[in-house]
Amino acid sequence: MLVRSLLCLGAARALIAPRAPKTSIATKATIAPAERTAVGGAALKQAFDSAKDDGRASLVGYLTGGYPAKEETVDLLLALEKGGADVIELGVPFTDPMADGATIQVCNEVALQQGVGLTQCLDYVKKARESGLETPVILMGYYNPFRAYGLEKLAKDAAACGVDGFIIVDLPPEEAALEGVLEACQKAPGGSLGYVPLIAPTTTDERMSYLADAARSTGGGMLYCVSVTGVTGTQSATVADLTPFMERVRAAAGDVPAAVGFGISTPDNVQSFAPLADGVVVGSAIIRQMDATADLKPKDRADKLAEFVGTLSAATRATRPGAPSGQAATASGFKQTSLPDHFGAFGGRYIPETLAAAHAELEVEYEKAMADPAFIEERDLGVLKCCGAFPSLDGLVAIARCRGWFLFRFRCSAQARVLPEAVHRRSDAPLQGRTTVGGGRWRDDLAQKRGIGSYGSAQDQQRGRAGVARETTR
Repeated sequence: MLVRSLLCLGAARALIAPRAPKTSIATKATIAPAERTAVGGAALKQAFDSAKDDGRASLVGYLTGGYPAKEETVDLLLALEKGGADVIELGVPFTDPMADGATIQVCNEVALQQGVGLTQCLDYVKKARESGLETPVILMGYYNPFRAYGLEKLAKDAAACGVDGFIIVDLPPEEAALEGVLEACQKAPGGSLGYVPLIAPTTTDERMSYLADAARSTGGGMLYCVSVTGVTGTQSATVADLTPFMERVRAAAGDVPAAVGFGISTPDNVQSFAPLADGVVVGSAIIRQMDATADLKPKDRADKLAEFVGTLSAATRATRPGAPSGQAATASGFKQTSLPDHFGAFGGRYIPETLAAAHAELEVEYEKAMADPAFIEERDLGVLKCCGAFPSLDGLVAIARCRGWFLFRFRCSAQARVLPEAVHRRSDAPLQGRTTVGGGRWRDDLAQKRGIGSYGSAQDQQRGRAGVARETTR
């Protein structure tokens, strides 16, 4: 009888005692995070390998830090993981996101108005890790905020917060090496942070191999394949268009995973493109999903996002591609100093990958022109006709146009300081055989040669000769 009474008393206490809440996005912060088996570029590659072993493509989901409200970002990161994202891109707000369409541009503006920047994005990742987030996270953005933060400090802080890598849209590997970004990633505490290059339809086969080597140098995390030569969230490439492009990528990439993005917005899109790549990237569609639930409470919006991501994740289970039919193009391989010095103090090759091939062609033609005496003579005459004796700022712009705008290397002393992009970034050597823009010597020699008389007053020529003396004594 006594035993039965004790059992009844225990049951009654169990009924009135508070129940432990179910694990949810809102309560996950109370749970200690699991130990991650890999970090940095290795974590990215592990995520792709795990999805491949599971017979599917990886799903890469994108959010802009601080959108729609800075208080929601951590919960939204957890929602992406709950929905099945294998890798998360967290966009760092920037004033001029050149590769992004209108949808993500608005996100950047909203986040910036709330004071969200790189520091806040690092904090979001840290808090998400403390709340149990295990999915690899890449910070995606543009170079200015990263450089301003300090590269070594960024690598250290990013690793401490749980960031696994970077996609820097306007920093190709050549500049990343010269700027010290790759070295900072490689020396990050705990393991190399992944540097993720972009590959575009305009990228040559040789350059694809080069980009794959650059990714491999920081852990071989992934390559981001841009499906269209446009911006995010706009038109989508067709499977027919994308198939030969991805065949070339996979032949060059080797063991580096390749994810395809830009214009992928629905489960049907994901299902169509999943067989072509190791992963698919969805960004603008996720943002639009959040906009469609703007009238909901933050917790409900996060739950709806998890449901939407779940439909995308389910669509990644498609027939996996076999071995690529093509052979990798022969490439010299990635070199830390493969980019020659050019462009200027503030005007390196900070361009998206879609423009890399065009820039390479311009460089080839520029070198040919600089070796052509007839072109040099014609150019110098054009400078005289445009600028006169001592050029103004407008004159300097005209000179730049004559020489090919951002391929302009023409060295000048006082006047160049008003156009900092005209100053050579890693060399202070004056042009051989020529003097500054104000110099009278080469101008008078050319005028006499062409029979057009001397340009400029005696006072202007005296200023020019003084400039020559200053330049040659540096």
